[in-house]
Parts: sequence; structure tokens; C-alpha cells
Amino acid sequence: MTPIRRAALAAATVVTLVPAVSGCFGTDDDAKASQPASKSGITVANSAKVLAKATFPSSMAPGATVDVVLNELKVDGRLARLSVTMTPHARGATERPTPYRLNNESGLGTSLIDTVNLKRYVVVKDSSGQSLQSDDVTTNLTNDQPGMLNYTFAAPPQGVDQVDVQLGSWPVFQHVPVAR
Repeated sequence: MTPIRRAALAAATVVTLVPAVSGCFGTDDDAKASQPASKSGITVANSAKVLAKATFPSSMAPGATVDVVLNELKVDGRLARLSVTMTPHARGATERPTPYRLNNESGLGTSLIDTVNLKRYVVVKDSSGQSLQSDDVTTNLTNDQPGMLNYTFAAPPQGVDQVDVQLGSWPVFQHVPVAR
């Protein structure tokens, strides 16, 4: 097995295993430690378990919203893994919530934006062409319950300690710390 296939297999295994671990929204202390990052209502938290969080509107049902929490962005070798918790609040929806439906029936197109080197990092693919990410269309979420999503990217270079995270059509999460 080539080193690239071995790395892709390891990443796919991690992506498969990580959703089995439940997400954590943190404590009230975490929320009190949060500071506004922009006028959009996105907050950057001072907790190791919550990097940033925001609540966004969704057209899935009248008054529907979705809580999005960035739990971890960690570089491991040449890859960076982003862990996201999404909690839909779509009472009255006729279909089960998915990231695709919550994002106005559009793929999330999750990416990292390196504002130091002016680069955008998109989700990497394995040797069979599969994106190493949770599927936006088929990942079923439960109303009012957190669901875990995972994304794998090429790692930003040393010296890049924070990036912006684009997730769906919602405002960008700015200045998200990168753990190494």
C-alpha cells in the first residue's frame, strides 16, 4: 500500500469513527467566556471544546434555525481535521433535517480560508475520489439534538495559527484557531 493510500485510509477511518463520539456544547461558563467576532452574531469562545458558535436562520420550516458549533480544528501531519456540531431547530418541517436542507437545499462547500497566504483549502479526496467529509445530503440530523460533522483538508503551513471557516451560505467564522 502506498503512503498516500495509507494516509487516505487512515483519514477515512478517523472520519468514520469520529461521528460515533458525541458532541459537546460546553458549559454556561464557556458561553460567558465567548466574545463577539462580528456583527453577524458569531462568537469565538475561549474553550478548547468550542472554537466558535452561531445560530443561523434556515428556510427548512417557518422560524427554523440551526446552531453551528466549531468544536476542533487540528493539524495532524499534512492534514487538518475540522469537527462541527450542528443542532437543527426546525419544528413543523415535513422532512428530516440534513445539512443540505438546513442550508437552503444547497451543499455546504466547507472550506478553510488562509488569510495569511491568501489560499482557500477545500475538502481533500481519497484515492477513489471520495471527499473526506460528512455527506451534506445524506447525514440525517435529529431536531433539537446535536449531530457531529467532520471535514478533512490539506493542512495550512506552519505559522498559520488561525483561519476563517466557510460553512454553507452562512456568514464566515473568522479567526478560528488552528491546533497543532
